[in-house]
Amino acid sequence: MLDRRSWRCVLAWVSLLASSALVAATRTVDLGTVQVQASEPAEAYGEAMQWVLVRLTGRRAALSDPALQSLVQQSERYVQIFQPAGDQRPAQVTLDDLAIERVLDELGEPVWPRERPVVLGVILSAPLGADPQGVREALTRAAAERGLPIELSSASAAGLTAGQATSAGEALAAARRLGASAALVAESAGSQWRWTFYQATTGVSPLRFEGDVTAGIEGAADAFALGSQALSVQPVSEVELIVSGVSDLAAHGAVRRALTDRVAIKNIDLLEIAASQVRFRLQVSGGQRGLVSALDGDSNWQRDKVDGPLRYRFKTNGSGP
Repeated sequence: MLDRRSWRCVLAWVSLLASSALVAATRTVDLGTVQVQASEPAEAYGEAMQWVLVRLTGRRAALSDPALQSLVQQSERYVQIFQPAGDQRPAQVTLDDLAIERVLDELGEPVWPRERPVVLGVILSAPLGADPQGVREALTRAAAERGLPIELSSASAAGLTAGQATSAGEALAAARRLGASAALVAESAGSQWRWTFYQATTGVSPLRFEGDVTAGIEGAADAFALGSQALSVQPVSEVELIVSGVSDLAAHGAVRRALTDRVAIKNIDLLEIAASQVRFRLQVSGGQRGLVSALDGDSNWQRDKVDGPLRYRFKTNGSGP
């Protein structure tokens, strides 16, 4: 266990370590570069625009939304790079996604921020006859189309058991170990796929999607995009948080990862490390009420209901993050 003097000595590099933890659970997505099926430039530009709109808005329905068709018709204006199809390589178009985002803002169309949570994808069991390579390609393609950062892993590499059901705690612990903030777990359901989507957000039950191999990708993207847009309408304000039960660097890292997993928390600044507690300044959608909503109900976070700054005890042993 580190004494107070040791804590103060490592304070600077702990802050850098914490910053890397923020990056690990989220990823900035390239929204403007799209591989397309069309070979003719005009058709390729329109197809690319449709998929960029899907990625930006978080809505697959944007593919055919009449309100966005003017952007599709004017897609050539936003083209930065066009690479024609080659041997075994589809055509690729890069559009100015920042300019498109500005147009969407002017239209009042909500946009899914490009800094997005990373999802761990694990298959515990698959329908009979499923081709592993084909499944991986389908999942990778669907995630790229929706702009959903995903890391695919075998069950064993994730610390889960193939063919055996998993709990939310096990799935989320696996996600954290592999630098993700949510888990998408597949099981066979006859000839169909059954996907379970586990998020770290307090009070949110696992979501289940049944259908083809990409049903989980579609459902997870919808859930993240809608949740992000709902939070975006709430004002962001500073909240001070004191966390006790933080006795060493491992516990400090677990606390930072657990806070990072909360979509409502936009920024984390470390203010002070004491003997067994840490004080943070957070930027939170919905302010203090939003932070309480994000943490209460999670057995790892126990709130001390006292006056002054919010105080929680974080459980790091056993089932803790």
